[in-house]
Amino acid sequence: MTTAAEHRADHDLFIDTVHGLCQDPGARKAISRSRGRDLSHCADAHSYLAEHVFRHPIRKYAPRAHYTVAALIAATSTPHIPDQPPPQAALHAGSAAGTPLLTPLTPASPPAVDVPARTPQGAVGSPADDTADTPDSPGTAVCGPAGGTTSGPEAARLTGQAWQRRPDLGRTLAEAVLRRAIAHDSATRRLRALGKLSTDLLHPRLPALAKLLDQAGLDTDFAVLLDNLVWWDTDRARITSAWTLSFHLAVGGDTPAPTDLAET
Repeated sequence: MTTAAEHRADHDLFIDTVHGLCQDPGARKAISRSRGRDLSHCADAHSYLAEHVFRHPIRKYAPRAHYTVAALIAATSTPHIPDQPPPQAALHAGSAAGTPLLTPLTPASPPAVDVPARTPQGAVGSPADDTADTPDSPGTAVCGPAGGTTSGPEAARLTGQAWQRRPDLGRTLAEAVLRRAIAHDSATRRLRALGKLSTDLLHPRLPALAKLLDQAGLDTDFAVLLDNLVWWDTDRARITSAWTLSFHLAVGGDTPAPTDLAET
């Protein structure tokens, strides 16, 4: 059973992998061409991403989310690297070379032995259930308050809290408002509009938004965005609510004068 903590660690690992791939200008250009596109129009990116997505035990269930985020990183001049140590262990597919690519599934219907379906009700491994990340996984341990380690439910709780402190799209949009890169009303309209979109409509809207945030000098936490996109179709209400909440908490009552650079 793959837990929420393992998913999140793998998101960071994938982001690091894409940063590595993008050190090659040719790879960066090819990957960036897939931004906002359906997988059927990502031929240039396949030679760089297919091995890292379709032959991976976690990522193969949400290939479009991974391709989209990889393209956003490739097209962004100041991609974000999370300010935290890299995962201790990679979750590699281990498939032999030459194995045919597996048919991608959606997060709503993976085999139970690999990735259990997540639901907004807080099933084990769901984004809403951080305390159930690794209740009986002996290999999970994090630093405790006295410098030691803790494991099991307590480790899962601490890991979940650390993840929740990282900025989601709502928080990053709020920072853009505070920097006067986008008007408050425009940002709230964007959030409302994005929350109503299906995956097929959401992904094409993300490149322009990512460019706006980048031009404002803001770093998008692409691992958090990836997690949101992976579960968008099955947990959209919770995700959009979280974006809206973090936006309004960050902006507060002191809203700068509206000078939306994106609309001038």
